Order: sequence, then structure tokens, then C-alpha cells
Amino acid sequence: MDRIPYVESWWRPNITRGFVFLDNFPKDQMLPWPYSTCPPFKVSEDTSRYKMYDKHPIQQTIRMARVVAETFKMENNYKSTSARWYIMADDDTIFFLDNLVEVLSRYDHRKYFYVGMNSETHASNVAHSFNMAFGGGGYAFSYALVEAMVENLDVCIKRLPNNNPCEAPHVLFFESMKKVTSENYDITNYTRRYTRKLPPCSSSGNHSANHISEIHVLSPMKKFDWVGGRRECCDVIYKEEINVTEIKLRDCLLDEIIP
Repeated sequence: MDRIPYVESWWRPNITRGFVFLDNFPKDQMLPWPYSTCPPFKVSEDTSRYKMYDKHPIQQTIRMARVVAETFKMENNYKSTSARWYIMADDDTIFFLDNLVEVLSRYDHRKYFYVGMNSETHASNVAHSFNMAFGGGGYAFSYALVEAMVENLDVCIKRLPNNNPCEAPHVLFFESMKKVTSENYDITNYTRRYTRKLPPCSSSGNHSANHISEIHVLSPMKKFDWVGGRRECCDVIYKEEINVTEIKLRDCLLDEIIP
């Protein structure tokens, strides 16, 4: 209840659109809910089906990640015109809306943009990532990015590292790099130093990538427009006779994602 004044300080009734997400229905001291001065509340969906994938020390991590998908679904059902930007923040974050709108107007919401800043706390950056935006300052996703992310969010959640031989990653290390000017490619070579010591993946017919000793990545020398654009997709070619896999980067096709 003591956080509501923070939200009320920047919320503009009938102008701003959004929700306050709670993990449970509000207690009596928070009722009646101040709908006239505060965003409507929503109780997060049940995420118990992800329990086996939840390896994060903070129990609410998957629930908070799913908030993006829940907001997208409600927003597109609630209004005939979809939002251009989806902004996430803590309940004690104060927005200066005019400044926020001005900054986001510089970017094309039809491209992939993730706008934010890492934490002011060094320990948080070490524990999580120096390349991740934090909720304390708030962060924004463009419509195009949310649309793609929501469609594949469950795949990402269930891909968390574990000892399942079908999901655990193989680790190879950088070995060398060279330019092949005649083919207009940079070739980067990665080499395996040790095996995972896990059995083959039974769901794929007992196939295993343990025998792959090297990966060669062929990257075009041409420059890409990275600002809001898509990263390269690739074709994967396995050369059985020498236990080498070749990854050839190329432009992504429409709606193509990394499997």
C-alpha cells in the first residue's frame, strides 16, 4: 500500500495505459483499489507448470518474465490499436512521461528494440548480467520485439541450463580466425576441450553431438544495419568425415527465429 503514491505521482488517468501486477489478490488494507488514480491491478497467471525449469534463486523470476506476455495479450484484447512500446518497471519507479515519450519517439517501434540500463548496483550486475536492463530504472520493449518474444517465451523459459542431455549445452572455445577474401567471409574456429559426460539425447534417436570436435563459423564481411534490425540467422552443415560442423551466417527470413 505504501508504494501506491509512487505510481499515482506519474499515472495519468484515461491517458496512460497499463497494469499493476500482483502475485496474489490484494489484501483488505489495499482495498478498495484506487482505480481513479492508479492503474488497474492484475493477478499474475499461475506459473506452477514451469516449476521444473525454475532454477533461479529468486522465486518470482518466471512470473515476472511472463508479465510481458500477459500484458501483450491483455493490451491487444483491450484496445483496437496496439501499443507501440511496452515498459516494465518496479512499483517504486517514477516516470517522467513526457521525457519517456520523447526518447522512445526516436526509435522505430516496428523494429527490435530493448531500451534500458543496467543496475546501479555492481553486485546485481555481477550476479545477473552487465548487459541486462533492470526494473529499478525501468526498461522498454518495442512492439515488434514483444510480438516475437511472446510467441517464443515458453521455449526460452524451458531452455534454462540443466543436466538433461537433450537440453544441456556443448561448450567449445575460440581457437582461431581468418579472412577468406575470395569468398568474402570471415571464418572463426571453435574447438572442444572436454566432453559433457552425459548420455546421448534419447528423444532425438540417441543422437549425440559429443563427437563434434570443431565448429567453423562463416560470417559475411558485409556490414549490417544493426540499429533495431535482426541478427543473422544461419545454415548448419555437418561434415561427418572430419567431425566438423560448419555454421554459415546469412540474412534472416521473415518470422525466422533461432530454434
